[in-house]
Amino acid sequence: MAPRDRTNGRAADHEDWVLTQAISLGNASRPASWAGGALFFGLSALAGMAGGMLGLGGANESLLLRHGFLLDFYAVPLALLGGCGRWLLPARLGISRPVFPASDRVCWAMLALSVVLMLPVGSLVSSHDALYMGVALLLWAAGLFGLALGTVVTVLEERPGRFGDLSVFVWSQLLGAMALVIICPLIAAEVTHDLARATPSPALWQHLLTQCRAPMTALALVLSFGAACEALPPLRAGRALPLLLAVMALPGPVLWAHDFLEGSAYPFWSEIAFGALPALTFVALLCRDMWSKRVELEPFALWAIGALLLGSAGWAFRLFQSGLEDFHSAVLFGAVFAGLGGCYTWMRRVMGLDAPRWFEVGHVLLAVLGTVCTLWGSPVLGQFGAELTSLAVLIVMPLVAWVAFSQVRGRA
Repeated sequence: MAPRDRTNGRAADHEDWVLTQAISLGNASRPASWAGGALFFGLSALAGMAGGMLGLGGANESLLLRHGFLLDFYAVPLALLGGCGRWLLPARLGISRPVFPASDRVCWAMLALSVVLMLPVGSLVSSHDALYMGVALLLWAAGLFGLALGTVVTVLEERPGRFGDLSVFVWSQLLGAMALVIICPLIAAEVTHDLARATPSPALWQHLLTQCRAPMTALALVLSFGAACEALPPLRAGRALPLLLAVMALPGPVLWAHDFLEGSAYPFWSEIAFGALPALTFVALLCRDMWSKRVELEPFALWAIGALLLGSAGWAFRLFQSGLEDFHSAVLFGAVFAGLGGCYTWMRRVMGLDAPRWFEVGHVLLAVLGTVCTLWGSPVLGQFGAELTSLAVLIVMPLVAWVAFSQVRGRA
């Protein structure tokens, strides 16, 4: 069958669109584009490693609270929306950089200051711990809201075709950003109310973290699945995948916003209807397409498979109340796999650089071992797994530096 002609207004299928867009990937290899993504990815790595280490602080409530915020609020959205988004989104849209690069730099500065305030630094932990945490959350809400708004505007202004022609990754970035546009103002309002009402206490922020776990988990799934699709070969799942992402990204946060304002708990059935069912269907469609086409996977696609498995299999833990923490951890580890896979995808498809095959496979195995030890090990193995995962994240930074050096040398 002859390929459909987009110039006559008919939508090309997903594979034809991805292959057509691959021609324009070189536009995003300029320093103006990848430098911003590197800054966000580096900040995410800092927040993730610091949060992982703080989680080993035993029964210290302040450290465990910071651990939760750094992983849920900082590491995941900064890596997937800021890092992978600023690396891969311009490439998929055929542009050299986002619409508002100056706004991105301001958002990065606010988020960086927020991360610093969220870290336990000397006497700040004992004297004004809750106050500094509240200021950090306000900066987080403002910075991430600006980053999300920039993503929405970039997609709407720069999309080269019809919405039906956009790749799954672009859809995930757009929908995830729209979810943050809903979430961030509500969190900022709640934090401002708590700061103005009385002297804040860690209990207030612990309650806020618990309340926000459902929408932040949905956000992690949407962004992770989109980044995973970018690392896989072009598939023919059609428009079902963006629709499933939309079910995960929008109805849940909207319903959560209503419950958040009413002061009621987010219902369990909403997690199943707007989380488990679309997530499992999404992975099933991808598996069906990969099996039917007998696709040959590149090494960096192993990251995508890990992200999809953790994001979908984690729901088995969620069916049991005792497995809530394991489910949440599985989703976070899936986001780690998606972020690292996005880094390799950017290196290969945008920058045109390949890491040695043995290095890529070894890097994946290191992350897998860290994940297994953390999720299913004893406390000692859990600590060992957290250290391995931090090492897997840290390894990415020399890779990014190598890419930057290669680009500078190539332009010299």
